[in-house]
Amino acid sequence: MSPAFNTPSKSSVQSSFRLPTRTTIAPGVLSRLGTEVRDLGIEKPFLVFDEGLSDTPWPSIVRKALSESCADVQEYSDVDPNPRAHKVDQAAEQARQFSADGVVGIGGGSVMDTAKMVSMLTRNPGSCKDYEGKNLFTHHPIPFIAVPTTCGTGSEVTWVAVVSDSASNRKISIKGDGMYPTRALVVSDLIQTLPSELISYTGLDALTHAIEALISRCSNPISDILATRAISLIMNHLEPCAGDPNNTVHRSEMMKASTFAGIAFGNSDVGAVHCLSESIGGLFDHPHGLLNAQLLIPVMRYQYPEIEEKLDRLPDSKSSDSMLDQIEQLISRLHVPSLQSLEIPRESFDEIASLAEQNNSNASNPKEMTRSDYRSILTGLH
Repeated sequence: MSPAFNTPSKSSVQSSFRLPTRTTIAPGVLSRLGTEVRDLGIEKPFLVFDEGLSDTPWPSIVRKALSESCADVQEYSDVDPNPRAHKVDQAAEQARQFSADGVVGIGGGSVMDTAKMVSMLTRNPGSCKDYEGKNLFTHHPIPFIAVPTTCGTGSEVTWVAVVSDSASNRKISIKGDGMYPTRALVVSDLIQTLPSELISYTGLDALTHAIEALISRCSNPISDILATRAISLIMNHLEPCAGDPNNTVHRSEMMKASTFAGIAFGNSDVGAVHCLSESIGGLFDHPHGLLNAQLLIPVMRYQYPEIEEKLDRLPDSKSSDSMLDQIEQLISRLHVPSLQSLEIPRESFDEIASLAEQNNSNASNPKEMTRSDYRSILTGLH
């Protein structure tokens, strides 16, 4: 029997909006890092990045800024594309042993989530798995400065971190009012070194965040404004940005869109696309942004009667094609491979559907979604 479907109360969330992260969006704003560190009183920062940045100038720039402002710096770069719980715990233990009094994270969503967890676990005992759920930690995290290097995650302005639990083959979410980064420096220059394929996938991840925030039962007037603006920016700038990452206008607009989408879903919620992508990612370790890009259209088509009116009121839906068709055409032009290309075994569909139904965001969908609904979507793709 399916669990009871709990519908969030619309009236309880319409006036609720938060953005405790002081967010600066501007070209060259990375030069402020030393000032931000000093303003926060950080003397021993724990720097988190991933090895994929080692061929770019960004880690060296960050190291220089930190070394000029701080007494000592410790680095951690063993970050997986889907961060593993045991590695997050290892990073946190290193930060504890170092007596870190602040965290700086530069990278994509995996780095952001790892850094968030290190910030929280430095002052709270145990494993990240002990805090699955909402507001389960006692002590406020140490300051965290987030510097995103992709145009998709939005994690620099949200209160959630997602990690993969290898023991159960699922993704777990840790949320908390103190999990918001203290500062976010959003620098469009940083995606200049991102491969075009990753610009496409992460940009479509941001589009998924914005659309699911807009159609969620938890949406509110402010999140709607931000989601709508993010969708417009992505529809107009993602394709040319992927085609020419050196174009400063398109880079800048995509980084704005990603952050706007992050603020939107952080104050609304995501839905069925993420319920499925997190379930598949936990079981098979596929990239989160790619899965969202592959699942967005099938899920939207399945929910279309409930979302059509809101989608077709979007400013960019004035052409003869529906907004849904415009999004599908964009995904096609960006050459996103089909979900079938991942060769997910059919015998896993029941488990994926069951995990999707159990996802914390399932109740936020614009229509009730059971494991049967999720299985129907998966079956329709094969």
